[in-house]
Order: sequence, then C-alpha cells, then structure tokens
Amino acid sequence: REVPIWTHSQEDMLLFFSNCFRVVVLCVLILSHHPQLSHAEESCGADNMATPKYQLKVYPDKPKLAEAAVKEIADLITSTLKDKERVTISLAGGSTPKAAYIALGKMDLPWDKVDLFPGDERWVDENDPSSNAKMTRESLMAGEFGAKANFHPVPCDMESAEASAEAFGKIVEELCGSPPTIDILLLGLGDDGHTASLFPGTPAPTVTDKICTTAVGNSTGVPITRVTLTAPVLSNAKKVLFLVAGEGKRAALQRLMDPNGDVENTPAKRVVPATEVTILADEGAAGIPSNSL
Repeated sequence: REVPIWTHSQEDMLLFFSNCFRVVVLCVLILSHHPQLSHAEESCGADNMATPKYQLKVYPDKPKLAEAAVKEIADLITSTLKDKERVTISLAGGSTPKAAYIALGKMDLPWDKVDLFPGDERWVDENDPSSNAKMTRESLMAGEFGAKANFHPVPCDMESAEASAEAFGKIVEELCGSPPTIDILLLGLGDDGHTASLFPGTPAPTVTDKICTTAVGNSTGVPITRVTLTAPVLSNAKKVLFLVAGEGKRAALQRLMDPNGDVENTPAKRVVPATEVTILADEGAAGIPSNSL
C-alpha cells in the first residue's frame, strides 16, 4: 500500500514552523510601525550614538547667514512640494533665525501648502515676549505671503506643561505621521550645546518614548519650563538645518562636529538623521573665514 509522504509527527512539525513564521512576521510588522522603536530612536542612545555627516557653510556675518538660510529654506520648500502635496517645517526659536523668517514671509512661495510648528516652546502665554509662537507671528507670518502659512503652536493654555506636551505631540503626529517625519527641521545651537529644549544635565535629551516632553532651561538665567520635541523625532527629519551665529557658540559648534565629542555635554549631538546635516554659521561661530571652505 502507499506510504504517506508526511507522518503525523512531520505534519505537526510543519504546522509548528508555519505558526512560528507567522508570529515572526507579525512581530516585525508591529515593531516597524511602533513610534518608539524607529531607526531614529536606536540612533539616539548614548551607548549607540551614530555620527551624522555635517556640511558646514560659513558666511561673513549674521545678515549674510540669514540670506543663505532664506535661500536654503525656500529651495527646500519648492523641491519638497514636487514630491508631495504639503510640506512640514519645524521652526527654531531664538534671535538667529528671526531675520530669515522676516525675509521668508515676504517671498511669494506656496505658503498655503506649508504647515509650520515650533521645535520647542517656553510654557508661557502666547503673547509673552519670550514666546516662540509670538516671534513666528511677528516675523514670518507678518509678511504678505507668509501669512498664508498654516501655523500650529504648542497649546500652552492647558492645565500643565505635561498636558501641553501630550497635546502638541498629537498635533505633530497628525501633521507628520507615526512616527513623525518632519520634512524640514530648523535648529539652533546654544552655547551650552543644547538644541530645541534638550539641555545638558536634564532628563529631556534621553527621552525616547514620547514625541514631546517637558524640560526646564535657564539659558537666560531664569529657569523656564518648556515643551520640546524629543531626540528621536528630531532625528527622523528628512532635512536638518542648523543656524549658528556668534563667537559665543564657537565651542559648542566644535563639540557638535567633533565625532569624539561627549553627547552628555552637547545634547545637539543626539540629532542623528539618516541624511546629511547642513550647518549655516557665521565667521564668529565657525572660527574660520567664510572663503576658506
């Protein structure tokens, strides 16, 4: 008589391995869509810190730096909109980018297709002089064309900074997907090595399980609670652009670009995107003449 090709034992083994394969596939799918387990997060741990490639561009002074930033940002908006219907831009706060924002607001770009939001924000009223939202409204969005942009501020009118961070995280996720992928990320650099509100010596730089977190910074001498995007979200951006001006930033910029630099002292090094990072700096920050590169 015919002998069956598979015995009961062999059939059981086949079923077992088939089920194991299904489980493995399911786990891979879950992990690949989990916002806390992206490539960006894996790159941000102090024990597994990647070193991005930096492109340094040096300009004679702060006005020339602003002009260059305007051109870079305008070109990125135009090129991004060739491939998708909308573009997301995370804005840096501080005085360095303000001149660029003013000039951008006067440019006839498709601002109605641009979603703007801050990379970090002081937890203050939107009309407070230190508010990044106020600065954005009075610079970029005060322009004839920039006024058409869609601005999404941190909701600082909630019962706590933690609640504001959670709500803002949802806004960013709605705009940029899960995990969030920002099209254009603009960052500054503090003389203490911080970027956004990821300050050295605080827990914020090492937060990897949230889109946004809270932080306390005293870069102005007065401790202020803030809401900030986390390092994995910043690292997941498609294009990262640092704007750095002034001699006071020189040491921090050197630490940022040093592949052997200490990430604990320079949290900006935790921004490790897969693409090249462009740094626009004036001669004061770079410490070299603008025509030397």
